[in-house]
Amino acid sequence: YSIVHDITERKRAEDALMESKARLVEAQAVTKVGSWETNLSNLKVIWSEETYRIFELDSNSFQASHPSFLEFVHPEDRKKVDAAFTGSMEKDSNNTIEHRIITSTGNVKFVEERWRIIHDAQRRPVRAVGTCQDITEHKQAEDAVHASEEKYRTLIQKIQAAVVVHESDTSISTANSMAQELLGLTEDQLLGKTAMDPDWHFFLDDGSALPLDKYPVNQVLATRQALRDYVIGVHRPQQDAPRLLHQQDVWVLINADPVFGKEDEIVQVIVTFTDITARKQAEESLRVSEERYRLLANNIPDIIYSLD
Repeated sequence: YSIVHDITERKRAEDALMESKARLVEAQAVTKVGSWETNLSNLKVIWSEETYRIFELDSNSFQASHPSFLEFVHPEDRKKVDAAFTGSMEKDSNNTIEHRIITSTGNVKFVEERWRIIHDAQRRPVRAVGTCQDITEHKQAEDAVHASEEKYRTLIQKIQAAVVVHESDTSISTANSMAQELLGLTEDQLLGKTAMDPDWHFFLDDGSALPLDKYPVNQVLATRQALRDYVIGVHRPQQDAPRLLHQQDVWVLINADPVFGKEDEIVQVIVTFTDITARKQAEESLRVSEERYRLLANNIPDIIYSLD
């Protein structure tokens, strides 16, 4: 005798489950996010395949546990990681920490751990479930950007010209020492200020205030083109006038260049100032001399007649 059972639905469910697990493994591999679960009664840990890959371990030969996990945490980060996990036992909220690990092959990686504590009916912590994401490339990119920004700021400070860097909202993010001296303002008075509310103001040859749409940074943002050899006056706060420049008003030659981002949007405008006050004063003296000469020349016949 034999009995036959139809297990088609069960097989379909098993196949669907296997397919779902395969997709989860693929998704974790792509995102470099592994999952884990810790039994808090015995500290045994279940790791996903991606978690093993992050730690460069073989799931067939290594038995994960919370103490063994801590052995892979960088010695300088181990105390804070252990304290964060222990301190989360009574919490119902999600927990997050970034730290370094040293893999089985000696590689140093940065990971981000996210987890939540599961409590029983008596509010006792029974399980911890979480994820482990490899963020090494992200951290390396951040470090590279930080190093690049430091080099950029150092270069700006060493340039033998007054340089002010505006962000896309016109706020000032960098002003080197020569710019501070020329404009008669401290770094604190410059950083964060926009073209709409500077402590100084620009003026034209006739002494009238420069319209906001003619401010160098605003012209560059509007035209998306560099501004060259733009001459305007700068009225500085008298109380902050630097010791090397005694006059309150100075004339400057401005060049401004847009910095484009990857989406072709302007992310910064770099403005350089050159003090041409002496040149402007010389030009004005020459103009006055020529005017006096013209007046004198026009009146020479009358002077000669009066002498006769």
